[in-house]
Amino acid sequence: MQDMDGIEIEMPCACSVCGAHIKLVAAGVPTSVQEFMMVQQKKWVNVLCQRRWPDGGFLVAQFKEETNDTKLDMLKKLFKFECQQVIAKVNAATGMAETKARTEQIEELFAQQRSAKRLKMQKTHEGEEF
Repeated sequence: MQDMDGIEIEMPCACSVCGAHIKLVAAGVPTSVQEFMMVQQKKWVNVLCQRRWPDGGFLVAQFKEETNDTKLDMLKKLFKFECQQVIAKVNAATGMAETKARTEQIEELFAQQRSAKRLKMQKTHEGEEF
């Protein structure tokens, strides 16, 4: 493994709230993803994901394997509560209704004519005069 430049590890997982199947991805030099390779099957893992890759995998920034059963039960309840709060906020969000007609405010903004301003360069990026 010492001659390798980088490695990408994929771990199939399931969400504890909705049961959706997802793929966690850890990528980097072997020493940085070695702990992620050692996670055992059927274990609970808390994961902080940075972004989602185009193929659908979630890039893992940090993770922690949970072994304490009492803490695990509390974390499951907390995660489910947080998910419910996020879903409630998304569902309660109201936006501007989509219409094809322009509103009066937009028409007023388009009607305003501003004179174009031209900037005259006086010096080069080295500070010399033209």
